[in-house]
Amino acid sequence: MYTFIYTNRKEHSISGMAGCLNVSASGYYKWPNRKNQSLLTKRDRENVELAEEIRTLFFQRRGIFGVRKITNLLNKNRKRQVNHKRVERLTREQGLRSRTKKQYISTTDSNHQEPIAEDLLKRDFTAKGPKQKLVSDTTYIQTEEGTLYAAVILDLYGRLPLGLNLSLTNDCFLVIGALKDMLVRNKSQDNFSDCICHSDQGSTYVSKDYRGILKQHGLICSICLVGDPWDNAPMESFFGKIKTEWLGKKYKTKSCFIYRI
Repeated sequence: MYTFIYTNRKEHSISGMAGCLNVSASGYYKWPNRKNQSLLTKRDRENVELAEEIRTLFFQRRGIFGVRKITNLLNKNRKRQVNHKRVERLTREQGLRSRTKKQYISTTDSNHQEPIAEDLLKRDFTAKGPKQKLVSDTTYIQTEEGTLYAAVILDLYGRLPLGLNLSLTNDCFLVIGALKDMLVRNKSQDNFSDCICHSDQGSTYVSKDYRGILKQHGLICSICLVGDPWDNAPMESFFGKIKTEWLGKKYKTKSCFIYRI
């Protein structure tokens, strides 16, 4: 069967022929051995080796990396660069499909009467040093036991997470917990005086308790516009990467997720 696929590989796709013959495309790429290596051209042998490298990288990255990232990894220590279109074809022919990001669901409740602070960042997410500009947001994680909520505070200088809190409920104590976590972790270091802390207009971030802690430690509150994720783009990007590359599966228990994070 693999000989038939090899003979007709220029007229038909390998994955299509493999499906009709009820064999795997990945098996085709493992088929050549010492006995039939002479059947293959130099290009064929390169494809066999490249397909195996792609498959190894794919499973090492838990099926998360797509064609572009796999291509970058392949070319990292290669003198002769591999084209992403070739990688895409060999990936597709082996039936390998990366996991993609799930649809975004908002965790923000903007239906409140609390005063709104000014947007001090105005999409300027650059920082010349640490503790100048912070951004914060919340997200949710689904487990088989139920939903967990997470609040994170990110320093725009180096995009490093400074504070984290997990909770069963999405309330003001969730974001206050992340704020307190950051303050405790940095207790022995410089203070956050005059540091901007930017977030969305959710009721949790405009609560009196949250704003009171910010003021107590010299942090300046900044609030983005309603319904525009670009006003807090670094947090959107951070959560997107975390969920796709690190949390790309559903956990059985909340404890399993907490251990993973």
